[in-house]
Amino acid sequence: LIAIHSSDIMETDEYRPVINSYCEGYPTGVAGRSVKTGISPNTVVNYIKNSLNTITPASIEANACWADAGQTAIQVDTRTTIQMNLPDGNYAIAYILTADGLTGTGSAWIQKNFYNGSSDSDPDLQYWCNQPRDVSGLTFDHVAVAAWDVMYGVSGSVSKPIKAGQSQTYSFTADISGNQIIQDKSKLKMITLLLNADTGEYINGAQTTIEAYDTDGIRSIDNGQLTIDNYYDLSGRRVANPQKGIYIVNGKKVAIK
Repeated sequence: LIAIHSSDIMETDEYRPVINSYCEGYPTGVAGRSVKTGISPNTVVNYIKNSLNTITPASIEANACWADAGQTAIQVDTRTTIQMNLPDGNYAIAYILTADGLTGTGSAWIQKNFYNGSSDSDPDLQYWCNQPRDVSGLTFDHVAVAAWDVMYGVSGSVSKPIKAGQSQTYSFTADISGNQIIQDKSKLKMITLLLNADTGEYINGAQTTIEAYDTDGIRSIDNGQLTIDNYYDLSGRRVANPQKGIYIVNGKKVAIK
């Protein structure tokens, strides 16, 4: 889940095109950029359960780590596998940074409660019907605090032509050096969305925590320590019996000695 804010201190300019395209009022619930779910917890949960039982035409895996010791940028490595031959298929990856535990005082943190004074049969929403118009003192989770090419994805992040079952890897560096929303960098998560780059429709996604900065950039292992992880060469092709060299394992570069 991603919480998108508007007209308060947690608003991001990057998400404005998505809000303009999909938000018809506040609060709004949208799933996959194709289904208006509403915000009833039961409705959202049921949609999630149904989605988890739906076979998608593509997978995406992600790994993220700090790109520098000062934690001003995040390196995100992804591997996508699309199970169809699509010579002209147009797909791309969008990147969203979310934060948990955001909180603050003052007017910039006040939330407008549009359920104030109304009635709703859902017990969770009924709570808000009994709250004042302006609500303060809240703690916010899953908040999008930054995004990159969130509407249609980063150009070139999925290459053409797309061949069925052939994995593609892509590395992206997310600069957060000027971000004023983030409060605690230990509570960040990176979300990668595989999108239809023509329509913006959400195909699949992955969420990952951000690992510590690796001063070497490449992890070395002995050939005798190989695990059952899948190994890919730098072109994204799976390698059944990796020998000495550099490979991609779980989104990271690994040097086999």
